Amino acid sequence: MVREIERKHQTDDFPETAPAANPVFFRTYSRRIGGNRESWVEVCDRTTRGLAKLGKLTSAQTDLLYRMMSQLKSLPSGRWLWVGGSEWIEQEENFSGAYNCTSTNVIDWQAFGLMMDLAMMGCGTGAVLEPEYINQLSPIRNKLNITVQGEIGTTPPELRRQETEVKIEDNRVTLYVGDSRQGWVKSYQTLLELSTDERFSGEVNLVVDINDVRPAGEPLKGFGGVANPVKLAELYHRCAAILNKALGRQLNSVECCLLIDEAAVTIVAGNIRRSAGMRQGDSEDQLFGNAKTNLWAQDENGNWRIDPERDALRMANHTRVFHKKPTREECIDAVRQQYYSGEGAIQWAGEAVARSNIDLLNTPELKKDFLQAYEQGKAKAWIQEHHPNIDDRELGHRLGRYGLNPCHAGDTLVSTNQGLVPIKDLVGKPFQALIDLRAVGLDGVRLTDAIAFSTGVKTTYVITLANGQQMRCTPDHQHFTNQGWVTTKDLTSEHHIYIQKGAGSFGEGTITVKQAQMLGWWYGDGYNVIIKPQKNGRKESHFAKGFVFNQQEYDYAYPVVGGAIKSMAGVEYVSKLHKGVYEFRTQSPLLEEFFRNLEIENKNILPVKILTQSQEVLIGFLQGIFSADGTVEKSCRRIKLVNKSKALLQQIQLILLQLGILSTVRCARKQGYRGVVYTTADGTQKISADNGSYALCIHSFGYKLFHQLIGFPLSPAKEQRLAEWDAKPLPNYASATINSCFTAQVNTVEEFGEEPVYDLHVPLTHSFIANGCITHNCGEIIGANFHCNLSEIHLNQLAPDNYKEQEEAFTAGALSVATLLNHKFLEPRYQYSREIDPIVGVSFTGLFDFFVTAFGVDWLRWWEEGRRDTVQGLEFKEKEKNYLIRWK
Repeated sequence: MVREIERKHQTDDFPETAPAANPVFFRTYSRRIGGNRESWVEVCDRTTRGLAKLGKLTSAQTDLLYRMMSQLKSLPSGRWLWVGGSEWIEQEENFSGAYNCTSTNVIDWQAFGLMMDLAMMGCGTGAVLEPEYINQLSPIRNKLNITVQGEIGTTPPELRRQETEVKIEDNRVTLYVGDSRQGWVKSYQTLLELSTDERFSGEVNLVVDINDVRPAGEPLKGFGGVANPVKLAELYHRCAAILNKALGRQLNSVECCLLIDEAAVTIVAGNIRRSAGMRQGDSEDQLFGNAKTNLWAQDENGNWRIDPERDALRMANHTRVFHKKPTREECIDAVRQQYYSGEGAIQWAGEAVARSNIDLLNTPELKKDFLQAYEQGKAKAWIQEHHPNIDDRELGHRLGRYGLNPCHAGDTLVSTNQGLVPIKDLVGKPFQALIDLRAVGLDGVRLTDAIAFSTGVKTTYVITLANGQQMRCTPDHQHFTNQGWVTTKDLTSEHHIYIQKGAGSFGEGTITVKQAQMLGWWYGDGYNVIIKPQKNGRKESHFAKGFVFNQQEYDYAYPVVGGAIKSMAGVEYVSKLHKGVYEFRTQSPLLEEFFRNLEIENKNILPVKILTQSQEVLIGFLQGIFSADGTVEKSCRRIKLVNKSKALLQQIQLILLQLGILSTVRCARKQGYRGVVYTTADGTQKISADNGSYALCIHSFGYKLFHQLIGFPLSPAKEQRLAEWDAKPLPNYASATINSCFTAQVNTVEEFGEEPVYDLHVPLTHSFIANGCITHNCGEIIGANFHCNLSEIHLNQLAPDNYKEQEEAFTAGALSVATLLNHKFLEPRYQYSREIDPIVGVSFTGLFDFFVTAFGVDWLRWWEEGRRDTVQGLEFKEKEKNYLIRWK
């Protein structure tokens, strides 16, 4: 009889149902600090602190990350659990240590060195070994004779080399291996490079000196853990043996695998994180396909042993890449092989590439056509024919990766919790983006956490809508339209882009409402006059601000405008009646400083410091400019604001949209239209130059909201006419009609040119509002020469009926990985991939447990019976789908 012994729970950190949690945690994720191991609470503190610093997160975001992590509901990647928040990960040469996995196209010896460096930082290493890549490697021309001299740990710590030194004397080369990660990597890469170095002919006698390498057991102060270089000396002999067998030819895919994996064996033995590897080879490469077949064999005595020359291949999974769709039999064979050996994985590259390029293949017909071309080996030509503007480098990247990279011009105004902010100004700053829930089939708007980042310099296109809104973005950027998500280059006049429906948020007011009204009046009926230096006055050129009022508005507008200026300048200015209008001008340095602090340079555009003011201040500004320059039509329900600056009216259009008010901006008078006749001082009659003008118009149901929120408080005649129209009943518009007003037809799409571009990562809906339009954010996906990071959601720790808790867990998971997009890599091939294809992802575990909890034992029985399409089964499938869509 076996008695069940009660197990005492050692800590309160992990659930009793996870008995292996403590040993795994202390082995893998708990760093030794001051002689002690970190507790789970200390790891949570360290890693969230590191994310907050890297992403400049708000305290609310940081608290969310900490809470979800400490409760085991959402965790950052395992790599971040180990290095996050440490001083080591803040050094740019170590950034890669934060990532779960990487992929590198093997085209040169540096690729091998990069992968060893990545593995020593704990990254999983993927190597693409298809012929188009490895055929770029030089043939092996030099035989390497290896001698390892010295003993590990001989040199005292204070005298050790940190970097590997290379000395060449005729055909003798001496490598002094440095006592650092970079030292190990350079010694390994140098050995590989010597095999093809044209400075030598015949043989190279390579002496590897390992005296400076620290002995086993010494701590690795930066990365953590301890040194154990037991396999380092063997690495040089084994790599040389592989290279010498290929003398006179190029390496094949399996030899490349062995060279990478021998480094991986050394790293595992060196007490660094176990090396996780993925190797991709061509499906037609039989050598690669059978490389791990029958690794174990029996000797004459019946003992099982592994082939020592292929032992290192166990360090990585091998995947065969099919560039023609695999047959049913090939799929079955692959699954059977995986069943018996764990190996034999296959990938249908055509489908993967097609899914990854959905920005180009956005209809079933295009995708089908592309896949046919792919199977015929004509994928590159197909893309070039349909998208001739894609350069060769991007084309190669697209054919070897998944995904797309949408971007916006830097001056694109994003609706945020701080008001309207240019996207370039959001990089590196904590903020929330306004999202329109129609993008995910719901109604309303809300704020959610987002991260902004730069994506390099790209060609952008100007999209102009029928209502006058404009934005500049890359050709592959997607927009939410009446026909779904459509890329910039595929937009036509048949598409109507959805625009913001619902009031946005505003920033903090730094000026008073009366000062804002004064600014609005100046933008409408004010002017700048440059004043030259005066002998008895100011010694430098400066601007005077002028204000003009008509006689009907003077008694109402002047007290507000003049009062605002008096509150700042301390002087009450007297207006003079001249040619039927009142006017005054001020050269006050205090008023000039006020304009300078707001960064107002001219009347053609609003600076960011106005766009990010409070709602009350912005309404005050609108009251000023509409009272000064606006009109209320007599014949129809329309408010009009005319100005020569189209950019200014477009900004006002977006401010109105933030208030929930629709408007349009159109050309009122083209440039060169007949000017106004006037007479000069000498009696000469002239015609003024006409630079054209634009009109912002507010119609129909936007009329009432304008009256409620803004009106014409400085112009009673206009206010009276507005009230008269507003008192008249509006037609009963159908909801469909109202909804259609919150879309705008595409007028034109025109190339603009190259400029710096930016994007957001918005975990909740993967969309945001840019220049008033619903637009897609970046895609997080696998790519070529990439770094990827995955966070994990523990569904078995979440309540199925607690949707808020689920949203918080997924938001925390997304934040923990998206924050890493702030990293910039030193290696150009990785940085280029990061710029055009930024990659992070959120995974989840415990789905089965979650569904059992959500749906009960009946769901479990239905699953056991084969998930049949019964009435109950279809209900279960719909419920499963709803959860998965919600999490997405």
